[in-house]
Amino acid sequence: MVRSEDLVPTDSGSVLDCHLCPDCGACLFHTSRRDPFVVSVKAGSLDDKSVISPIGHIWTDRAHPWFTIPEGSLTTARDP
Repeated sequence: MVRSEDLVPTDSGSVLDCHLCPDCGACLFHTSRRDPFVVSVKAGSLDDKSVISPIGHIWTDRAHPWFTIPEGSLTTARDP
């Protein structure tokens, strides 16, 4: 059972619900209160990461300087 207790404010003024692992407390995914069909799955929470591949990058204005965004990727500086 996943627990949901942390609320995360966004730059756009919306709120995300952070769904946590009941054992370790790690964030597994976020859901949007503004659009319940939007789910942000944390890739590090998956046992088999080969089943996903990124389709774009968000919050690129906050990217670490050592991270290179692949050429031709979909990007947005902040909340989409």
